[in-house]
Amino acid sequence: MRGDDAAQAFADYRAKYGFAPKLCYVQDGGFYALGETDKQAATTEALALDAIKIAVYSRAFGGALPQSDALTDFIVNWEVESYRAKKAE
Repeated sequence: MRGDDAAQAFADYRAKYGFAPKLCYVQDGGFYALGETDKQAATTEALALDAIKIAVYSRAFGGALPQSDALTDFIVNWEVESYRAKKAE
């Protein structure tokens, strides 16, 4: 997305999913790790950098194989994941 579209994209995301994004990529501007605390933002940044490494390294093995939307939804709404996220704060 372009910088001038970021505010609208952020609002659209929050309206669609019910929570703010943890990572925002701005075309020609890099990515921004977000969180309610510095620790949450730092964790998001670390995970984003790991994801970039995985994307690059997985090319040697045929490319990334993303998980299904159903599995992603299960993890996002999983009670144990919610508990873990609260403990990580």
